Amino acid sequence: MLTSAEINSSTWLDLLEVFSEYMPANCIEACKDFIEFRCSSSLADVFLQSEDCKKFIISNENMYVKEGVTYKRVIKSKTFNDLVLFMISSKFNYAKNLIKSVPRYNRLTKVMGMFLQLTRGRNMQANVLSHIRTSVTDNSFESKLDKNTKIIPFLNGVYDLSINAFRNYLENDLCSFCIQYEYSECNDFELIESIFSDLFQNPEEREYTLSVLASLLDSSLPNDNLIIFKGHGSNGKSLLVRLLSKTLGPFSTSLSSSFFNQDPTVTNGPSPTMSDLEFKKVAFVAEPSINSLKTNIIKKIMWK
Repeated sequence: MLTSAEINSSTWLDLLEVFSEYMPANCIEACKDFIEFRCSSSLADVFLQSEDCKKFIISNENMYVKEGVTYKRVIKSKTFNDLVLFMISSKFNYAKNLIKSVPRYNRLTKVMGMFLQLTRGRNMQANVLSHIRTSVTDNSFESKLDKNTKIIPFLNGVYDLSINAFRNYLENDLCSFCIQYEYSECNDFELIESIFSDLFQNPEEREYTLSVLASLLDSSLPNDNLIIFKGHGSNGKSLLVRLLSKTLGPFSTSLSSSFFNQDPTVTNGPSPTMSDLEFKKVAFVAEPSINSLKTNIIKKIMWK
C-alpha cells in the first residue's frame, strides 16, 4: 500500500513511464496535470487560474462571493473548502475518465485516489487557503461596494443616472443589491398615470408626489425628506407602499411603527436598523401608536 511519503513526482513519473506506451498523448497530459496537485501551492495555483477565483474577494477579514451580478458576504472556510475539494475531484475524474481504456489503469487511479484523500486533510486545506488568501485579498473592496449612487442595478444591467441610459455592467460596478427583475424600456405609462390619478386627484399634489418619488432613484441627492401621508383608511396609502416595494425591491425597507418613538439611546450605538438604512432609497413606517415623534431620531436619519 502506498503511503503519503511515496506519493511524489518520482512515483507518478515512474507509473507514467510504464503506461506511456499504452496511453494516448492526451491521457499522459491529463495525468501530468494531476501530478501538479502534489503540493498546496500548486493546488492554490489551479484555483487562482480558474474563473471561479474571480468571484471571490477577501476584504478586512470578510469574504465576498459574486453571485450573478452582486457580491454576497459568505462563510469563508466552508465556501473555499468545498470549492477547492470540488475542483480537485473534478480534475481527478477528468484524468480518470481519459485513461479508462489504458491497460492496468486501476494501478494509476489507485495512486491518484490516495492523493485525493490526502488533499482532504486539514493541513493541506489550511495551506491552500493560506496561498489563496494573499492573492484574493483587497482591503479596499468594502469601501467601494455599493458606493456608486448613480446606478440602479437590475438583473440584466444597470440604469446609469449620470448618462440617463441603461447599460451593461462594468467591472467597477460593485453592488451587493440588485433589483430582482430585468429592466426593459417602456413608453406606455397609461396604467401608471391612471393609478396615480386615482390616488392623487389634485393635479398639483400628484405632480409633487411623482417628483418626490422620482428623486428616490438618485441616492446622491440629499436624504432629507420625511413624507407623511394623511387621510382615512382605503385612500391608497398601502397601495402606494406596495407599488414602491415591488419596484425598488431590496432598495426599500419597512420600519417598526415605534421606530420614531423609541428611546434615543437605542440609536446612539451600532444599530442593525440604522445600518440597513444606509443603502436604502426609501423606508416605510406605519402610523405610530402615540401622537409624537422623537426629533433627534428624525434628524439622525435625515442628515446622517
